[in-house]
Amino acid sequence: MSKVKNNWTAKVFALLISIFLWSYVMSEVNPIIKTDYKDVNVRLTNISSLDRQGLVVMDPKIATIDVTVTGKKSDMDRFTSANIIAEADLEGYSEGEMKVSVNVKLLNTAYDVKIVNHEPREILFKIDKVISKEVSVNIQTVGEVPEGYILEEINKKPQNIMIRGPRTWVNEVSEARAVVDLTNRTSSAGMSVPVQLLNDKGDEVRGIEKDPGIVDISIDISKAMKLPIELETINELPENININDIKIYPSTVMVKGSGDFSKLKKIKTKAIDINTLIGQTSMDIELALPEGVKLVDPKQKISISYSVEEIVEKEYIFSSDEISIKNLGENLKVKKETLPSEVKVILKGPKSIFNNISKDNVKLYLDLKDFLKGINKIDLKIEDIQGITIKSIDPTRTDIELEEVAPKEIEPKEIAPKIEE
Repeated sequence: MSKVKNNWTAKVFALLISIFLWSYVMSEVNPIIKTDYKDVNVRLTNISSLDRQGLVVMDPKIATIDVTVTGKKSDMDRFTSANIIAEADLEGYSEGEMKVSVNVKLLNTAYDVKIVNHEPREILFKIDKVISKEVSVNIQTVGEVPEGYILEEINKKPQNIMIRGPRTWVNEVSEARAVVDLTNRTSSAGMSVPVQLLNDKGDEVRGIEKDPGIVDISIDISKAMKLPIELETINELPENININDIKIYPSTVMVKGSGDFSKLKKIKTKAIDINTLIGQTSMDIELALPEGVKLVDPKQKISISYSVEEIVEKEYIFSSDEISIKNLGENLKVKKETLPSEVKVILKGPKSIFNNISKDNVKLYLDLKDFLKGINKIDLKIEDIQGITIKSIDPTRTDIELEEVAPKEIEPKEIAPKIEE
């Protein structure tokens, strides 16, 4: 009996030794190890619940976490990050910034692998409401039409478009713009132009639906040129009134037309009665545009300014001593007795000019050029005075006797009139 008991004791002891030795060997040959997996993608579930509410995830676009797992080396050698399933359930969330828990599980449970930890355990999601907004389309032109042409107008269709997207992005849009290049365009045209959505810095805002994304543009281009304006008047002013310093504002005007109107050199005003200018110093006038010609600016005003002056007459009496002699030939002298004893001159002109001149400014003379010895009929003349006209000189013509004298016989006292070479 004692022998049997001792045999069982030996067997149990041997078994324990075997288990210990096996455990020792296995811990050395197939140890338990820990592995970190970085940037494991988090799958978003129940996205459809956001869609039904008109919501969209703005950030992060791709969510990741770090996961730590442990297992025996033999299992870990066959384990990959593809066996890790990380999920964030978006069911029940609304617009705003929300912390959502991340659930992690293993895809293949055949491996003796366990999840030890994952970070972060919650992810902050920004969820936006999808909204629609109507915006007006602005037309921006680049380049210029060639010289001799003008851009009259640009039309667009439709005037507005609808944009749809996350509230944050839609609210960034400050302008919907369509760009039209005018370089080298000489005729009207139609075109389809894509619409750009821009923020207040001029940068394009992407990720937003546009309806429509293209607008139809029509541009109207005409020939044009700048021409001087000419004042057209009718009738005559009274003799005692003069109109001076007439100025047209503007002096030129831009006109347009279809076909060839390049032969035009000026644009006349509609004829105005010159007498309507009396009593004022300016007035608006109209242009007499030829058929087929229009103003580039139909609202442009044309006006004239001027001065109205009274025309007066003034009489001057000259004695023979005040008559100047010009161009007297050699060896000739004027016989004083043949000079008119008195000459009456009547001048006519603006009162303002006469206020600034005296008799000394009026030069009465006889031009004796090419006249010879003897009695000659010679016209009396007045030197020009700007703005003044001669109404009459009495006498207009006189008989002057020229005498031939020897140089030694010439005495200064014998020649009374003033002599000018």
